[in-house]
Amino acid sequence: MLERADGQRQLLSPDERIADLVAAVYRFDRRVRVVPVAVDAAGPVWHVAAGPSDRRLTDERRSGLGRLLRCVPPRSPPDPPGPR
Repeated sequence: MLERADGQRQLLSPDERIADLVAAVYRFDRRVRVVPVAVDAAGPVWHVAAGPSDRRLTDERRSGLGRLLRCVPPRSPPDPPGPR
C-alpha cells in the first residue's frame, strides 16, 4: 500500500487474488492496481519495487532513547463516569 502526501491510499498488488483479499479488508482511495512486485531483502537494506514505486528500506536498531521509552507503561484509560 502507498499513501500519498495528500493522504490518499492505493494498493499495489502482485496478483488479483491478493488484491481481492486485501481490498475486502481495507478501503483504498484510489483503484487497486495489479503490478509486478519484487523484494530484495539481503542484509539490513531492503529494495522494494512495485509498479511505479521503487523504495529502499533500512532496518535499524532501536536507539538508546527508544529502548528507554519502551519501559514507560501505557496510559491507563480514564475512569468511567458515574457512582463509585
